[in-house]
Amino acid sequence: MVSFEPNEEQQLIRDMAREFAQRELRPKAAERDRVGEFPLVELRKLAELGLLGVNVPESYGGSEAGSVAYALAITELAKECASTTVAVAVSNMVAEVITAYGSEEQKPAADGWQRSGGRLRSLGAPMWQRSRVADDSGDAHR
Repeated sequence: MVSFEPNEEQQLIRDMAREFAQRELRPKAAERDRVGEFPLVELRKLAELGLLGVNVPESYGGSEAGSVAYALAITELAKECASTTVAVAVSNMVAEVITAYGSEEQKPAADGWQRSGGRLRSLGAPMWQRSRVADDSGDAHR
Protein backbone atom coordinates (compact mmCIF):
# COMPACT_ATOMS: atom_id res chain seq x y z
CA MET A 1 0.00 0.00 0.00
CA VAL A 2 1.26 3.46 -0.88
CA SER A 3 1.73 5.90 1.98
CA PHE A 4 0.88 9.54 1.44
CA GLU A 5 2.30 10.65 4.77
CA PRO A 6 5.38 12.88 4.55
CA ASN A 7 8.60 11.36 5.80
CA GLU A 8 10.49 12.87 8.74
CA GLU A 9 12.57 15.28 6.64
CA GLN A 10 9.50 16.43 4.71
CA GLN A 11 7.63 17.02 7.96
CA LEU A 12 10.54 19.05 9.36
CA ILE A 13 10.64 21.21 6.24
CA ARG A 14 6.87 21.70 6.24
CA ASP A 15 6.81 22.60 9.93
CA MET A 16 9.78 24.96 9.57
CA ALA A 17 8.11 26.72 6.63
CA ARG A 18 4.80 26.96 8.52
CA GLU A 19 6.40 28.43 11.64
CA PHE A 20 8.42 30.92 9.61
CA ALA A 21 5.41 31.97 7.54
CA GLN A 22 3.21 32.51 10.58
CA ARG A 23 5.91 34.37 12.50
CA GLU A 24 7.59 36.41 9.73
CA LEU A 25 5.24 36.64 6.74
CA ARG A 26 1.72 36.88 8.14
CA PRO A 27 2.21 40.11 10.15
CA LYS A 28 3.50 42.06 7.12
CA ALA A 29 1.75 40.42 4.16
CA ALA A 30 -1.19 42.79 3.69
CA GLU A 31 0.90 45.93 4.05
CA ARG A 32 3.63 44.55 1.75
CA ASP A 33 1.07 43.86 -0.94
CA ARG A 34 -0.62 47.23 -0.44
CA VAL A 35 2.60 49.22 -0.92
CA GLY A 36 4.30 46.82 -3.33
CA GLU A 37 7.32 46.17 -1.10
CA PHE A 38 9.76 43.43 -2.15
CA PRO A 39 10.37 40.99 0.76
CA LEU A 40 14.19 41.12 0.69
CA VAL A 41 14.66 40.71 4.45
CA GLU A 42 12.33 37.73 4.55
CA LEU A 43 13.97 36.14 1.51
CA ARG A 44 17.37 36.40 3.17
CA LYS A 45 15.94 34.59 6.18
CA LEU A 46 14.36 31.95 3.93
CA ALA A 47 17.75 31.50 2.25
CA GLU A 48 19.34 30.87 5.65
CA LEU A 49 16.72 28.18 6.23
CA GLY A 50 17.58 26.53 2.90
CA LEU A 51 14.15 27.14 1.41
CA LEU A 52 15.40 28.82 -1.77
CA GLY A 53 17.06 25.67 -3.07
CA VAL A 54 14.89 22.83 -1.80
CA ASN A 55 15.11 20.75 -4.96
CA VAL A 56 18.66 21.70 -5.95
CA PRO A 57 21.48 19.13 -5.64
CA GLU A 58 23.56 19.39 -2.48
CA SER A 59 26.68 19.56 -4.65
CA TYR A 60 25.50 22.99 -5.80
CA GLY A 61 24.50 24.23 -2.37
CA GLY A 62 20.90 23.08 -2.37
CA SER A 63 18.95 20.91 0.00
CA GLU A 64 18.10 18.14 -2.47
CA ALA A 65 15.03 17.41 -0.37
CA GLY A 66 12.78 16.63 -3.32
CA SER A 67 9.53 17.72 -4.88
CA VAL A 68 7.29 16.67 -2.00
CA ALA A 69 9.28 18.72 0.52
CA TYR A 70 9.25 21.65 -1.89
CA ALA A 71 5.48 21.41 -2.38
CA LEU A 72 4.88 21.23 1.37
CA ALA A 73 7.09 24.28 2.03
CA ILE A 74 5.50 26.32 -0.77
CA THR A 75 2.02 25.46 0.48
CA GLU A 76 2.81 26.67 4.00
CA LEU A 77 4.42 29.89 2.78
CA ALA A 78 1.54 30.61 0.38
CA LYS A 79 -1.00 30.37 3.19
CA GLU A 80 0.51 33.52 4.69
CA CYS A 81 1.99 35.58 1.82
CA ALA A 82 1.48 34.84 -1.85
CA SER A 83 3.91 37.49 -3.11
CA THR A 84 6.82 36.19 -1.03
CA THR A 85 5.96 32.66 -2.11
CA VAL A 86 6.23 33.66 -5.77
CA ALA A 87 9.77 34.96 -5.14
CA VAL A 88 10.64 31.69 -3.37
CA ALA A 89 9.21 29.63 -6.23
CA VAL A 90 11.12 31.63 -8.84
CA SER A 91 14.39 31.29 -6.90
CA ASN A 92 13.92 27.53 -6.66
CA MET A 93 12.97 27.26 -10.33
CA VAL A 94 15.95 29.27 -11.59
CA ALA A 95 18.40 27.33 -9.44
CA GLU A 96 16.91 24.01 -10.60
CA VAL A 97 17.11 25.01 -14.27
CA ILE A 98 20.72 26.18 -13.94
CA THR A 99 21.82 22.98 -12.23
CA ALA A 100 19.86 20.75 -14.62
CA TYR A 101 20.68 22.41 -17.93
CA GLY A 102 23.49 24.89 -17.37
CA SER A 103 27.09 24.38 -18.40
CA GLU A 104 29.61 23.34 -15.78
CA GLU A 105 30.74 26.96 -15.70
CA GLN A 106 27.19 28.18 -15.04
CA LYS A 107 26.20 25.63 -12.40
CA PRO A 108 28.13 27.19 -9.51
CA ALA A 109 25.96 30.31 -10.02
CA ALA A 110 23.08 28.31 -8.58
CA ASP A 111 24.94 28.33 -5.28
CA GLY A 112 23.83 31.67 -4.68
CA TRP A 113 22.68 35.06 -5.30
CA GLN A 114 25.52 35.59 -2.86
CA ARG A 115 24.97 38.42 -0.51
CA SER A 116 27.96 40.28 -1.85
CA GLY A 117 27.39 43.16 -4.18
CA GLY A 118 23.81 43.39 -2.93
CA ARG A 119 22.82 40.00 -4.28
CA LEU A 120 20.72 37.61 -2.26
CA ARG A 121 22.23 34.25 -1.37
CA SER A 122 19.58 31.83 -2.54
CA LEU A 123 20.92 28.51 -1.42
CA GLY A 124 22.99 27.12 1.39
CA ALA A 125 23.12 24.45 4.03
CA PRO A 126 19.55 24.02 5.16
CA MET A 127 18.73 24.29 8.85
CA TRP A 128 17.27 20.79 9.10
CA GLN A 129 20.59 19.37 7.87
CA ARG A 130 22.60 21.50 10.28
CA SER A 131 20.78 19.88 13.18
CA ARG A 132 22.33 16.47 12.64
CA VAL A 133 23.97 15.03 15.71
CA ALA A 134 26.53 12.28 16.11
CA ASP A 135 26.07 9.27 18.33
CA ASP A 136 28.89 7.56 20.22
CA SER A 137 30.03 5.77 17.05
CA GLY A 138 30.57 9.13 15.33
CA ASP A 139 27.85 8.51 12.75
CA ALA A 140 25.62 11.47 12.02
CA HIS A 141 21.92 10.96 12.31
CA ARG A 142 18.75 12.96 12.85
